[in-house]
Amino acid sequence: MIPSSIDDILTMTEGHPLIRSVDPARRGTAWRGDEAAAFLNLNRDRTIWRVVGLGPPSAVTDLLTSLRGELPPDAYANVPHGTPLPLEDPVDWVYRVAYEMPPPQPAEDLVEWSADSDAITELLKRTSPDWSVWPGDGHARRWAGVRDGDSGLSACLADMTTSPEIGQVAAIAVRPEARRRALGASITAWAMRRLFAEGCDGVGLGVYAENTAAMRLYDRLGFTRNEFRTSGRLPAR
Repeated sequence: MIPSSIDDILTMTEGHPLIRSVDPARRGTAWRGDEAAAFLNLNRDRTIWRVVGLGPPSAVTDLLTSLRGELPPDAYANVPHGTPLPLEDPVDWVYRVAYEMPPPQPAEDLVEWSADSDAITELLKRTSPDWSVWPGDGHARRWAGVRDGDSGLSACLADMTTSPEIGQVAAIAVRPEARRRALGASITAWAMRRLFAEGCDGVGLGVYAENTAAMRLYDRLGFTRNEFRTSGRLPAR
């Protein structure tokens, strides 16, 4: 294990988007091994440290194991899927990134930035109780919505971007009775265009691998990078 710098591991990982998607002010200490790299980052409200491991699973395990005395207590880990670490409450997911404008979608003209927190909350509750971001929790920079007629909000999306380099979207939800109208594709494509226009050179998101419908949608929108990851809390030392 060698203490390193963000610039060093950016070079080592050829500009990995998981590094570049983090606000530079929240990128912390970095380390590297022969094949793996790791860095710390703070969440948006600066209360939780995460350690992100990059490289082959076995090399990431060796590196993070060697760092246990240097990591914050109860840090969360974000590592390649298959990394043999005893994470608590592990969650498997796929990190996807698009680097080009998406093809036009049929309902993009219905999308706009929305400050209607009550309508967004109601829509999220209608679709799932387990979203990682909610209006008012300070995690989203802004929200987009589709308001179609008098039926209320039909779709929403959270802009989680913190870095000028790689944008991030999440909580893409569509009201059940409004599905099969390409609203999920349209709100995602609309947000991607705005983020690219603001200077981002990529847009990322996380999705559960078993969500095959969403995976196909993101394929159509040009999310060409697929990286299988696992997140969970490192056990107490």
